[in-house]
Amino acid sequence: MPTYATGGGRYRALAGKPLNTYAPYGAQVRAADQVRRLRDPSRPGGGPNIPRRRWPAAVASRCQGVVAPYWSTGYTAPNRSPRDVDPVQRMLRAAGFFHGRLPAMKRKLAENWKRITERVGDACHRVGRDPTDVTIVAVTKSVTPNVIRTLIEMGIHDLGENRVQQLTKRAAMVNEWFKRRSLDSSSVPPPRPVWHMIGHLQRNKVAAVLPWVRLVHSVDSLRLAEEIDSQAGKLKTTMRVLLEVDAADEPSKYGVAVAATTHLGEQIASLPHIELCGLMAMAPLTSDESRIRFTFERVKDLFDEIVSEGSCGDSFRMLSLGMSNDFEYGIEAGATYIRIGSALFEGIELAPEPAYSD
Repeated sequence: MPTYATGGGRYRALAGKPLNTYAPYGAQVRAADQVRRLRDPSRPGGGPNIPRRRWPAAVASRCQGVVAPYWSTGYTAPNRSPRDVDPVQRMLRAAGFFHGRLPAMKRKLAENWKRITERVGDACHRVGRDPTDVTIVAVTKSVTPNVIRTLIEMGIHDLGENRVQQLTKRAAMVNEWFKRRSLDSSSVPPPRPVWHMIGHLQRNKVAAVLPWVRLVHSVDSLRLAEEIDSQAGKLKTTMRVLLEVDAADEPSKYGVAVAATTHLGEQIASLPHIELCGLMAMAPLTSDESRIRFTFERVKDLFDEIVSEGSCGDSFRMLSLGMSNDFEYGIEAGATYIRIGSALFEGIELAPEPAYSD
């Protein structure tokens, strides 16, 4: 490997070895230590002989390789706080080291997002709706933490998960990432994400998930609603929920029977720490467009009936209908939320399947 001349060794930045974007962790630590020595005037030969504002350029001019900042891989140097690491991260990022696979992934995400939003706009135009009335929930269950961070930086803030363990783990990771970002005064962190619980929720998992989520799409029983109400009371908050309806009449699906929806909705709406905001439904597992449309229109008719009666309160105005394969039908039926996973992450590196289950 080549050694980079650094003017008599005074500015030997990265131990003279090129590193790729996803360099081994040990190599990243060694590179960061070299940069610290370069910056430390108390060390022999250390300290800048050029203005500090030109340090990033000095490092970049002597390093033809690429170094991954810690936050791009999720690692933190051992026995060092984020405050210790951040100055190095800022220097490396300013020097242009943060490039490689991530920008390519970001471009792919942007292309997929543009394509989805165009389809949303076309579906809204067909039925005379405003595209801004439809919120896209990015279902992140299949992607890596790097992809989630990139989504947030792109301004995509509504994130959904099917599994409680996955949601709590990732929400905690993102929260920690925001804490580290807050220590970096050179950049303004993006708005924090809004987490949606869109999968089946068991009563014994409610306490774990409630502190992280803003909307639960999958309430399917009074007992589950009562547990959410109880835990929300302990947190001194009100939890927004949607009532899941089994409009496809499939035994494999969760949800309330259509005939029981109105009565159950009235009971849930009366709970003090719950705000019942609408309905959620899934289409049948079929490629038959007529069956999918019938299912969504059935839910919309039920929704309109409940709204006209006013039995579930003024907050009852949300419809969560449609996923990657059928969201356009959901929008045409009146969806205000669509849940998009595979269509958004097409061509993106996927995360390993988690070993746990809810």
